[in-house]
Amino acid sequence: MKDKRDSKHLKRTKTINWKKLEILKLEKTDGLGVHAGLVELIGNEKHDQDIVNAMSMVDITKTSLQKMRDEGWNLHMDKVTSFMVKYGVEVPNMEANYIVPGRRMYRVTTEASVILTTN
Repeated sequence: MKDKRDSKHLKRTKTINWKKLEILKLEKTDGLGVHAGLVELIGNEKHDQDIVNAMSMVDITKTSLQKMRDEGWNLHMDKVTSFMVKYGVEVPNMEANYIVPGRRMYRVTTEASVILTTN
């Protein structure tokens, strides 16, 4: 699926660059127009690269989160809980309902209770 998206993005980028080249040809008669066109071209390519980089970061993050869900969530929660207990921080009950402060409630829910553990 990713290869298909990359291929579509590459085709789109080539099409955009071709259109920009056509614009540059039209502006060639004016020396300042060529400069302005080149600046725009470089700026837009940087923007396109930023989008590609952001999409890549999203894919990496999604993969990492899925891996943690599949393999390491309990280990991660154990480490976090251990840290919180060690430093006397209240550990919330992760199974309880959470009420967002400042939001209007349409139904009654239970508040998150706090579990205190000691060693």
